[in-house]
Amino acid sequence: MGPFIRTGQIVLDANVLLHLYRVTPAAREQILATLLEVQGRIWIPHQAAVEFHRNRTSVVRARLGTFREVRQSLKQATNNAVAEIRKAVVRFRTLQQSSMTGRDWDPDANGLDELSIHRRIDGVMDGALAELARIEAEHDLGPDDIRRDDPVLGRLDAITAGRVGQPYSSERLQKLVEEAILYRFPSEIPPGYRDTDSKENPYRAAGDYILWRQVLDHAKAYARGQLLVLVTNDAKEDWWILDDKGRPKSGRPELKQELFDCSGAVMAQMMLSNFLEQVAEYYPDQISPDTVSQVRESELAAQIDAEISASSLDSRLDLMKLSPTVLEHLVRQLLEAMGYEAFITRATHDSGFDIDAIRPTSGSERERTLVEVKRYRSVVSPETVRALYGTLQDENADQAMIITTSWFASSSKVFAQGKSLTLVEGTELLALLREHLGIEAIIPERRKRPTGDT
Repeated sequence: MGPFIRTGQIVLDANVLLHLYRVTPAAREQILATLLEVQGRIWIPHQAAVEFHRNRTSVVRARLGTFREVRQSLKQATNNAVAEIRKAVVRFRTLQQSSMTGRDWDPDANGLDELSIHRRIDGVMDGALAELARIEAEHDLGPDDIRRDDPVLGRLDAITAGRVGQPYSSERLQKLVEEAILYRFPSEIPPGYRDTDSKENPYRAAGDYILWRQVLDHAKAYARGQLLVLVTNDAKEDWWILDDKGRPKSGRPELKQELFDCSGAVMAQMMLSNFLEQVAEYYPDQISPDTVSQVRESELAAQIDAEISASSLDSRLDLMKLSPTVLEHLVRQLLEAMGYEAFITRATHDSGFDIDAIRPTSGSERERTLVEVKRYRSVVSPETVRALYGTLQDENADQAMIITTSWFASSSKVFAQGKSLTLVEGTELLALLREHLGIEAIIPERRKRPTGDT
C-alpha cells in the first residue's frame, strides 16, 4: 500500500468526514492534521459533500441521543430493581400465608416496603452515571455548535478548498438515478444496490452510484493511469467483499475493474481506520495507535447502528438481516443484561468461540462461559455442538453455550444433557431479547423444521 499512500489521489466519502463528529477532540485533531499533510492529493466527490452537509447535524444528535438513552436506562434500572424485589416479596408473602404459619410477618417492618428498598439501593448507579458524564464531556460538540459556528466544518473547508467536485445537472442526475434503479441495482452491480429498500426515495437510494460515477468521471479526466485511494466507511457488501462475520475484507473487484476500464487508474479501497494506520507509517507524529483504535471502534459502532436501523421492520428487529458480527454484538449486550461480563473475541481469534463471558458466582469465584453465535436458517449440525464442547475442555472453561437463530437436532440435545453445555434456539433467543433488552425481534424465512433428527 506504500505507493498509494505516498503518491495516490485520495478520495474521501461523506461517512469518513462525518466520522470527525463521532470521535473525541484529541482524535479529531490528529485526523485533521493528517488530512492537512496530504491536502494536495485530496478530492471530495460533490455527492459526498452533499451528504456530509445533509447528515452532520443528525450524526451529532444521534450521539447525544445515545447518551440520553443510556442515562435514562441507568436511572430506570433502579426502579426496575425495586419492582422486581417487590414482586419477589409479594410471592414470598403469598407462600407464607398459604403455609398456615401462626407467625405474623410484616414486609414493611423488615424494611421491604417500596420506600425502604429505594433508600437501600439509592445511589447504586452513581458511579456509572458519573463515568457516563465524563465520557460525554470528552465529546465537545452539540447541535447548537453545529448551527452557530461548526469548528469541524471550518477546518474541513480550509483543507478541501478547491478540492470538491462539480455537481451534475438535473438531467444527468435523472439519467443516473434511472440507470441505478432500473439496471444496476436489479443486477446487483456495485455500489449501492443494498440501499434500494432502506432509502426514502430513488434519488437517495442512488446516492452511492452517483458518488461512484463522479469518482469515475474524475479519474477519467484527472487521474488517468494514476494510483487512487478510495476511503469509505460504508461497510455494506455492495462496496466490500465481506468475511464470514460480515466484516469488510477487501474492496469489490468489480469497482476496481470498472475504474481501470474507464481511466486506467488503479484503486486501493480502505476504511478510515486502515487509511490512518497506513498513513501513520509515513507521518508517525500525526496519528497515534489510540486514535486508530478509537476510530476502529467507532466504525464498528456505526456499522451496528446502521444495520440495526436498516434491519428493523415495523419496530421489530429482523435478526436474519444482521451480519454475523452485528448479531454477535447484540448477543454480547444480551449476556451483559443477564449478568455476565462479555467480550467479543478478536477478529483473528480462531479458538472456536465468539464471546468470552464471565459471571460472578459465590464469593470471589467467577464462572467462565464460552459462547458461539450462529446466524443460521437451518439446523445447527451436531458436529458444531461437539466441536464447542471440545473447545470447552481445551480452554478449561466452566460452561459453553451455543445461541442460534435456528434450532438443534435432537441428537445434539441428547449429547448436551448432563454436560456444561447450553443450547439456545431461535425461539428462546427472541424471548431473552424481549425479557432482558426490551427488543422485539423476528426470525423470518427459516427453513421448515424437520420432524425427526437431522
